[in-house]
Amino acid sequence: MIGDNLSPGLSDLEVYDRYDIYREKYATRMRSMLHKIKSELAHFSWHSSRPFIIEEGAIAIAVSRDPTHLVANGEPDALDVEIVFRILESKEHDNTRGGITFQINLWSHEGELIRDFTPFSYCDEIWVPVQDEDRVEKRFIMVEATDPYSIVKALQTWIQGRTA
Repeated sequence: MIGDNLSPGLSDLEVYDRYDIYREKYATRMRSMLHKIKSELAHFSWHSSRPFIIEEGAIAIAVSRDPTHLVANGEPDALDVEIVFRILESKEHDNTRGGITFQINLWSHEGELIRDFTPFSYCDEIWVPVQDEDRVEKRFIMVEATDPYSIVKALQTWIQGRTA
């Protein structure tokens, strides 16, 4: 699969146009999912920022136990995290042309990957062809269906490991 061409018949420009279309199509739903996660986090006394764009195709929220860490001059600590909902382009990640997938990742302030919610991660099936709109939608739904409570549990487990 690595180095394959998942979108034969499409020029590189057409492939990148599809990525742009999907970034626009899914941005609102990505933000909505992050708001659901924020709501669930609030039930467990976590504070979070409004969703913000960290790069093209990636929207995040900053999360902390201490709300002062989320202000402009707030000082983050080792237990602060970012939750990132991202559209991944296959060429950028493993030199496979014309594939796409979606992920939600939890990152510590120090750059440690806490948890990865990516369907078929580390499998050949990770990428779906950009021209197959039905499969792209189904893949998005797989990530969109992530239970926000599972994200809270992942954070709690990580913190227990860090503070034990």
